[in-house]
Amino acid sequence: MTTPRDPEGLLSAYLADGIDVLPDRVVDAVLDEAHRTRQRVVFGPRRTPVMNSTFKVILAAAAVIAVVVAGINLLPRNDAAVGGPSSPSTSASPLPSSSQQVDRMGLGGTNQHFNVDLPEGWENNEWVANNHPLGGDTSFFVGLVDNTFDDPCAKVERTPKVGPTVEDLATALGEIPGTTASEPTQTEVAGYDATYMEAALDGPLPCAEFYWWQEGPGAQWWAVAADERLSVWIFEVDGQRIAIGARSYPDTPQQAKDELRDILDSIVFDAPAPGSTGPS
Repeated sequence: MTTPRDPEGLLSAYLADGIDVLPDRVVDAVLDEAHRTRQRVVFGPRRTPVMNSTFKVILAAAAVIAVVVAGINLLPRNDAAVGGPSSPSTSASPLPSSSQQVDRMGLGGTNQHFNVDLPEGWENNEWVANNHPLGGDTSFFVGLVDNTFDDPCAKVERTPKVGPTVEDLATALGEIPGTTASEPTQTEVAGYDATYMEAALDGPLPCAEFYWWQEGPGAQWWAVAADERLSVWIFEVDGQRIAIGARSYPDTPQQAKDELRDILDSIVFDAPAPGSTGPS
């Protein structure tokens, strides 16, 4: 039979090698932490644990060992002393920057959505995205155009209604009263061939709400400030005509314009239905 060993005697011998007397404040701190840790996992009625003197000494010794080990781990290492320089460490992959975050936005006039990369500073309001920090109230929206207006202030719809083609819409946008428009040109956006043009308000708003176009009953886009420039990209996705409108102003920074172009090129529409075609 093995002779029982006295735990208090063993701990006393261990402590005698480096510490003659363990300060009362260390013992008290360890016991207090042990008590609080124990209470965190108690699910029944609260009870105060009773500890004997042996258990107190064991806890105190454990605290001393933890401090010693932590001190050793903090000491500088000399890798050359044990066989040369250490192998290069593998660094963790960087987290995606805010400019790599994908946002979901809605296609105005439909229940469809698309993915888009919005950099830091751009606010996603689902149907429109803005960049207020850069100034100039830079913003864009994507949707279907149902019609324009013969009287944009009184919201009198165009008659006859805008035709179904890309060319029809480009013509109608160039004929909005109270605006000037550029000649349509061919370009690409979001991976699709597109017709690009600009419509502009020169001077103050002629009325409180000057409407550019409507996407359906009760869904319209209007100018929000004087000297507004509306850049428009018109293209087809699976036989559906889509328009992107982007607001800018004389004080819009070039940085915002550059970001806008990158944003528009990052747009990815939801997967087309079976049998339909994707971007050209």
